[in-house]
Amino acid sequence: MNGNKLFREILAFFFLFFSLLLSISLFTFWPNDPGFNSVSGPAVGVHNHAGLIGAYLAGLFVDLFGLGSFLWIFLFLYLAVILFRPLSRLKWWNWFGIVLCYLSILTWLEFPWFKHFSCFRISGGGFLGNTLFKLCISIYVYGAQLLLSFLLL
Repeated sequence: MNGNKLFREILAFFFLFFSLLLSISLFTFWPNDPGFNSVSGPAVGVHNHAGLIGAYLAGLFVDLFGLGSFLWIFLFLYLAVILFRPLSRLKWWNWFGIVLCYLSILTWLEFPWFKHFSCFRISGGGFLGNTLFKLCISIYVYGAQLLLSFLLL
């Protein structure tokens, strides 16, 4: 067996396992679980089905990306697929559009219209979405809406 192919398959299984761990962690996220951005005492139990590691992992992704953290599951699944089948890769301009769309979605999730929208006890666009939203507000509210609408096209 070719060593390069073996390395790709091991890496693909890692991405597959990581996407499974991330999905279990995010779908069973509990805001009171211990994490990098929360303080909990020694008597506090972990509600996350992936255990303490899942609580920290979900806390990190939710703090950084909010509801957009669910899309990372699909990214890691895609990485596993292209490591198994390298012919199914996207071009760089496709990735550029995907990243712009992702950043606009994170920013839109921070707008006041979406404040009460939550899924699995997760809401907003996380730290990244909040930072981009504040940048858009500094531009001007209507200009930011036009800019984000243009980016979503």
